[in-house]
Amino acid sequence: MNISVGIINEIRRYRYVILNLFLAISGILLILFLLKFSDISMIVIIESFKAVEYYHLIAIFLSVLSYSVLSSLKWKIVLRELTDLKDVVPGYFIYYSTIGIISNKIVPHVGQFGPKVTSMKHLYNVPVAKVTISVFIEQLFDFLVLILLGFSSVLFLSKVLSLGPSIMLIAIIAMVVGLLFIFYHVRAIRVIITGYNFLLKMASRIPLIGNKFQGNNTVAGEVVEISRYTAFKLFYYSYLKYLSEIFRIYIVATSLNIEMSFGTAFLASPIVFFITIAGSIPGGLGIYEAGWFGILMLLGIPSSDIGAFVIINRILGEAALILVVVITYVTYMLNSVSLSNKRKVKYMNNRT
Repeated sequence: MNISVGIINEIRRYRYVILNLFLAISGILLILFLLKFSDISMIVIIESFKAVEYYHLIAIFLSVLSYSVLSSLKWKIVLRELTDLKDVVPGYFIYYSTIGIISNKIVPHVGQFGPKVTSMKHLYNVPVAKVTISVFIEQLFDFLVLILLGFSSVLFLSKVLSLGPSIMLIAIIAMVVGLLFIFYHVRAIRVIITGYNFLLKMASRIPLIGNKFQGNNTVAGEVVEISRYTAFKLFYYSYLKYLSEIFRIYIVATSLNIEMSFGTAFLASPIVFFITIAGSIPGGLGIYEAGWFGILMLLGIPSSDIGAFVIINRILGEAALILVVVITYVTYMLNSVSLSNKRKVKYMNNRT
């Protein structure tokens, strides 16, 4: 009896780990199913991978680096407005932002908070509440832009609008919402927060994964502390983040000779991102590939080409992210050592 109770308690204690493991395994199986469905062999995938030109690899790396840089700029802008933080080691923000991106893949939706909150509290003694709200604001604007892009994406994929008008609609929405942040930024943010909390409430009712969305609600008063200029910059930086992500996808497709224009990739990507977020699977394993598989089939791309695309897109994207982590870590550590040495020299000079 006691043994059974102990096992049940251990299962409850590690239920999120068990659930994420189960979802990750399910994602891998889904990828294998998609490869089987596409009727493409691993030999063909390997040959396609070898055919990728070096300049495509450089472009993919630069797009991932740009994504990390923009993430770090957004976080730094918000944090410096909410706190009096000044002396930060050069390279800190981009390194921990990139770590946050990886962490968010492992623990969807909340993974970014861990490394950022912990490092900022430990290294600079910034209050946990301030760091938490800064990360939340950063992600909130990403979510807002995804919603706005998704509207045009649905109209394009459902053939209500063609490519040109869909892109024009995105530009108009971006300009209108940008102006709202300039003239009515407090009201605009309150509306966004209300909508965000409503979506979280709905998502929390989803079986199995709903508990991951619980307890993330916030109040608008904590967010409207940011200025209209900051809100304006965060909004358009989020657009640039998505452009860098979509550029990577476009380059991968181009390297595989898949006929997909940048505009098509731009309009197709938001739906895939939505599917990945809703799936709540670590790293988007399987669900991300399934989303692209469905969208590209809808666009008339042969299934064999899609099979190679989803695998190579995954490998090159993750490899580029790891490379960015390594480079930003080395840069951050070198800057840390350099700053420490300068402080020691200054201390010794003051003593003499």
